[in-house]
Amino acid sequence: MLLKLFKALTQCVTIILIGCLSRRLALFSPSEAAGISAFVGRLAMPGLLFLAMAELEIDSEAWRLVAAISAAKGLVFAITAGLCLSALCRRTSDSVPFAERKATWLGRAGLYAIATTQSNDFALGLPLCAAIWGGRFDSTIYLAAPVQLALLNPLGFALLEAGAEAGVEAAEARLLPSGGGGGATGSRRQLARVCSKVLRSPLVFSVVVGSAVRAALQAGGHAALPELVGGVFEPFQQAFAATALVTLGLSLRTSLKPLASEPLCATGVLCGKVLAMPLLTRALAELFGVADADALNFAFLYGMLPAAPTVVIFAREFGHPPDALAAIQLLGLVVSVPLLLVSTVAVELPAASA
Repeated sequence: MLLKLFKALTQCVTIILIGCLSRRLALFSPSEAAGISAFVGRLAMPGLLFLAMAELEIDSEAWRLVAAISAAKGLVFAITAGLCLSALCRRTSDSVPFAERKATWLGRAGLYAIATTQSNDFALGLPLCAAIWGGRFDSTIYLAAPVQLALLNPLGFALLEAGAEAGVEAAEARLLPSGGGGGATGSRRQLARVCSKVLRSPLVFSVVVGSAVRAALQAGGHAALPELVGGVFEPFQQAFAATALVTLGLSLRTSLKPLASEPLCATGVLCGKVLAMPLLTRALAELFGVADADALNFAFLYGMLPAAPTVVIFAREFGHPPDALAAIQLLGLVVSVPLLLVSTVAVELPAASA
């Protein structure tokens, strides 16, 4: 099992390094790199998700694992956001107005909460878990992804929108100190933007349509998609793995200097992703009645998967500096890879001695 995982990790890391080297050598212009990223996020991954959801076979173990993963993500999300928001209540010696601190920390709460919970499920999770357990836990990975996409990410977007709104109010307050609120209108605008962002997401759309197709197939007594329909989406599934890993490499920034300005935040995000998530996921899996050793080990290793690069994209979209998050992403990847190997060795030892 260790050899298979090492082989899969070597393949994934090599392709990521190729993407990173391509950026360093300027083999792709920024617009070309953005085009590859758009292909992955708007075509390849939605095609993969649609095909997976339309052909999904689910058992009770998968549902218990999904419940444990979802609960762990929800708890880590809430704790991360709560710690960031608590920074608003601290007394500071600097002269930054409260409105500006509010805008900063609301945005950080959304970004850091997403960063600690959103795993790179498909580009890294699927091949690594397949190397150890085959396709046994594929359905669990596919079922866990919509929880992040349709529930936790929108909550993060709501915090980001609230931070953006607070930033606008702070700017207006500097120009018009006696200016008034309009908070209800602002809240409605934030809610509308969050809902619009979620509903327009190709990933959410593919999950909804794929689930509806699966329900229709089951109602009609069919086990799989028609060959013609499946043949359309299979090339997207096949194109996803390499392009997603290259995109991850293109998004990495090799400099860790941005972390010097916020070392405590960076440490907290890394600890939440690399330590809290795997331990909490496994503990909750046991609590939810998962007894199989492989399933418990999967829950632990799944929680340790590095963060997805989309959080850097979200930072750019909402006007937050992306460099610190990109550095955290790189550091998380560097820390997660050896920990995955060590954890696999720890998993194998009891089985080898039995």
